[in-house]
Amino acid sequence: MRELTPVESEAWSNVQYDALLDSLKRLKVKLEDHGLRVSAGSRLDAYQRSLEKALAIAEGTKPPRDFDVRLFHHSLFEAEQIGFIVDQLSQPPEVLGWSGRLQSLLSGQADPADESSQTPGRDLQFELFMAALSRAGDYRVSLAEPDVVVRHSELPFGIAAKRPKSLARLDKTVKKARKQIVHSSYDGVVALDISLLQNPESEFAIVTKRELAAQAIRHFADYFLEHNEGRIRSLINSNRVFGVVIYMSALFFDRAQQRPGSTFHISPANLCPDDDRRAYVLQEYVQQLAKAITRGWLERGAI
Repeated sequence: MRELTPVESEAWSNVQYDALLDSLKRLKVKLEDHGLRVSAGSRLDAYQRSLEKALAIAEGTKPPRDFDVRLFHHSLFEAEQIGFIVDQLSQPPEVLGWSGRLQSLLSGQADPADESSQTPGRDLQFELFMAALSRAGDYRVSLAEPDVVVRHSELPFGIAAKRPKSLARLDKTVKKARKQIVHSSYDGVVALDISLLQNPESEFAIVTKRELAAQAIRHFADYFLEHNEGRIRSLINSNRVFGVVIYMSALFFDRAQQRPGSTFHISPANLCPDDDRRAYVLQEYVQQLAKAITRGWLERGAI
């Protein structure tokens, strides 16, 4: 398994809560324009209430007893990520089927720590995030088996996007991803969001400088690949699967800057020989994702 150049993104909230609230309200209107009902109990509604409390505190109001700092961090990250997904998949030409999936995405608990072992909303969010990230990288995408299909000019390929909840469930998750690719019409890669393996309670870290958060998840992603390469290769054991993409994100509070932020890291690795054209396809794909981040697609608030 040969690792390729990783992709990283760090973005820091300027704590402009009024602008964030306006953005969230516009997102809700946009969803409703597409026929999606944002109910009072949805995650977006909870994020809006959290940001409204933060705005009031920033304007001098005494923090209410029910102000949840943890939920506030997640509100910044998740509202912006969902906004990024909607922006990318709804722009002309729209990705067929995106709006129907958004209703399911908005289900579940606002705080990920309150979820059960079954998390269909956030699992779908990771699938659609990979689709949106691919589209930001100038690829046409479709929402089809295995989960996402990337229309690369050299070789269209599939992405089976999974979120293992624990190391004990890693084998089952990887096998499921492999099965989806093998039973689809495309060769593909397995994308694994390993954030919960390092941080099962979805806590935010308090750091003395923002670079420490990025370093921490980079080291964990590298450690994960180093210690699970053989395991993943043996679990996949199929020529139809030619790569793995490891994704990891983290929320933090920068003590020096006195503001929240988030960071994510992507570590891709080939499962095919270096002279296989699919190795080139994966390498170019990752480079395009890096260009999308450089153009600022993901530097919005807390993404």
